[in-house]
Amino acid sequence: MANKVSLAGGITQLALDSFSGITGAVEQVHQSIAGACVAYIPGIAKARLPGLGGKNPVYSIMLNTAGAVNLGVQTLTRTVSDGVEPMFDPRKLTWLATMNGICGDHLEETGNPLAMPMVFTDGASVLKLDRESLSADYADPGPHIVVMVHGLCLSDQDWRRQEGADLGELLNGQLGVSPVYLRYNSGRHISTNGQDLASLLEQLCAEWPVPVESVSLVGHSMGGLVTRSACCYAARKEHKWFSQLERVLFLGTPHNGSYLEKAGHLADGALSMIPHAEPLMFGRKRSAGIRDLRYGYLLDEDWQADRSGKSLRFDFRPVPLEEGVDYYIAAASVGSDEDSLPGRIVGDLLVRTGSAMGDHRDERSALDFRPENCRIFPEKYHFDLLGDPCVHRLVVEWFG
Repeated sequence: MANKVSLAGGITQLALDSFSGITGAVEQVHQSIAGACVAYIPGIAKARLPGLGGKNPVYSIMLNTAGAVNLGVQTLTRTVSDGVEPMFDPRKLTWLATMNGICGDHLEETGNPLAMPMVFTDGASVLKLDRESLSADYADPGPHIVVMVHGLCLSDQDWRRQEGADLGELLNGQLGVSPVYLRYNSGRHISTNGQDLASLLEQLCAEWPVPVESVSLVGHSMGGLVTRSACCYAARKEHKWFSQLERVLFLGTPHNGSYLEKAGHLADGALSMIPHAEPLMFGRKRSAGIRDLRYGYLLDEDWQADRSGKSLRFDFRPVPLEEGVDYYIAAASVGSDEDSLPGRIVGDLLVRTGSAMGDHRDERSALDFRPENCRIFPEKYHFDLLGDPCVHRLVVEWFG
């Protein structure tokens, strides 16, 4: 009952937030257009017109009413759901993961119960990070752990998009490693998720039922950037698990940014030059996680240096690969081979192969992956990397 109220309350709260945002944007357009007209009409005092030089009473009533209802919904939701751990039905998880990717930073900032907390799962249920609970969840926990990190707008359930094609379960069956799946709010900053993952991994390894001998990380798409961020912060804080890190696998990770986010950013810049259009630029409402994909921001310093979100250049803070760790890359291309024109232009439709391979014109930004540890799969798409048998066979070979 409490979770149903929490879900309904979260949806209502998000709808009211959207209403307030749209109403505010329309009011800004009204003020912008009316203000421009008044400027050319002599003898009219701007401050005396409704909505100019102050709030329009109609818009104020609408916004205040929405705010009051929103406050009531939040109070009811928190009262009923207080102390209840969020439980997401797998049937609803796809929708929730999508919403978190699109506006997860807003959900978290407003205390919306739809915001997904960062947790580890065994692929089905949330793990409690204490030794007794982990012993109950894993019948035969091994000393080798592999952590599966999903991408933008996805969840831990997406590793089994195709029945019988769960890479974590395959690695467990073939190599005996213990798979742990991360579920997180992909709309937050990549660096924020990276820091939280680093801390959560430290807790997991400390409570693991048997002594941990090695840790491996597998990141799909944005998940690869989150793993790199986690490694960077773990090294800074000297986490114990980082000294046990053996290998990292990237599946279609945009190491040097996403061309789609860059294109969206350029479109915003073009719209901003149209008179009175800026208040309606809802593209700028993209989540922090999506905006971080523009250049592959890994650190707090990166996005903090571009708080306006208007920068067309990236003052790069190189994050080199960690020494003593084996790195592997599997990328996809819609082209018939690695050198085909379609593949070079759009990659796997979401990530260009150059970005997935860590290539960059600036040597400081290029990632020095070993060629024998990299593979481009032709005639595949971005999400094929999650469950394709050819990809899985190669990963087992690499990990073995």
